[in-house]
Amino acid sequence: MHATRHGCRVVIVGAGSAVFGPGLIAGAIRRPTLTVSTIILLGHTPERLEITRALANRMVAEAGARLLVEATLDPAEALDGADFVISAISVGGLAARRIDVEVPLEYGVVQTKGDSAGPGGLSRALRTVPPLLEIARQMERRCPDAWFLNYSNPLTPVCRALSRETRVKVVGLCDGVSMARAFLAGYLGVPPERLTTRCAGVNHASWLTELRLDGQDAYARLRERLGQVGATAEPVSFELLRLYGLYPSPADVHVAEFFPHFLNVASQGGQAWGLSPWPADEFIQARAAAEEVFRQRARGLLPLEPVTAAVGEAAMAMDLIAAMDANAPMDFTANLPNAGQLRDLPEGAIVEMPAVANGETIRGLTVGGLPPGITAFCRARLGQQELVVEAALSGDRQVALQALLADPLMSSVTTGQALEMLDRLLAAHEAYLPQFYRKDAL
Repeated sequence: MHATRHGCRVVIVGAGSAVFGPGLIAGAIRRPTLTVSTIILLGHTPERLEITRALANRMVAEAGARLLVEATLDPAEALDGADFVISAISVGGLAARRIDVEVPLEYGVVQTKGDSAGPGGLSRALRTVPPLLEIARQMERRCPDAWFLNYSNPLTPVCRALSRETRVKVVGLCDGVSMARAFLAGYLGVPPERLTTRCAGVNHASWLTELRLDGQDAYARLRERLGQVGATAEPVSFELLRLYGLYPSPADVHVAEFFPHFLNVASQGGQAWGLSPWPADEFIQARAAAEEVFRQRARGLLPLEPVTAAVGEAAMAMDLIAAMDANAPMDFTANLPNAGQLRDLPEGAIVEMPAVANGETIRGLTVGGLPPGITAFCRARLGQQELVVEAALSGDRQVALQALLADPLMSSVTTGQALEMLDRLLAAHEAYLPQFYRKDAL
């Protein structure tokens, strides 16, 4: 790491995000150890990059922070000498995600998120892996000691592709565990700070291996509460607790996609569990409104949010960077290559696990074994996601079809329908899929 007492060099890939861009800047401003650091905004659209830079500079100026903000469209320029590279890109944005959800829905495949599992997860991986792999390859040449902090979904295939194909140090970040913890604290009627968790498994379908209240096991109390009041919310997660013995993370809208029983015809496409297809229009409208506020704030026409309100999920990355820069140990949940921490899952597979950051290292902590049913679930999903990675890297339609057919959400369609669905998704996203359109169709 190149970080010194003068701070570290942090690159934000896809800096135009109206959510993560301001959140990451706010996170840096809030941390004294990073007040003399440099943040480089790496974008691909000049106009949007300039808006982000203007907003970042306004945030820094109003906070009186000694934080240097640079912006560039050139990855080589951005990555030279970087200490940390953060990605939260969404290739194709919400418009692409709408297609990922609406096309499969025509075949009866319901997706509550469409960004990690199901045909939407595959489609998003095919778009996202190649550009991030190119960033990682440039990192090997220009900042080989840097850490790549990935938020981009589908998180597991993205991290697996980069760790498999490059020597870059990759860690996947997700606030799903803290979301589950906050919900359970409310359900148990206790302040969140009294509840501690440890989690292991597959991102967006991970499992709380420990749930402690004031240091004591809280699973018995959780089951007692469930018996008293029932599942007041998150019924899928509580059903999985009943079936598998552990509570899943982060919430029903993610977890249900990994278990087709909750989204099939018998469950009225999820309605029996209070679920419905991801509402693309609602998100697109909300994002458009957020981006207008983003532009107005960049131009000084609206007041800034308090820095504490602007951080959100991005706090994880800046907390981690600040801790490593200050050589201060930090416990958190990470998605890392399995190096024996989960003994019954494949070596090298990206698994969610407790971890500790200390100085220049991030180390996954030993979990040991998971219950047999959860182990079987994780192995099956990791195997399917390995096919997703191979399809994204190779542009092989046959492998992409195999990855699609291996997803449990596809069990209600014929192989012919699956092929038709794949062809439609690939055609809709052709502009983002050069690896497929250099080759003959299946």
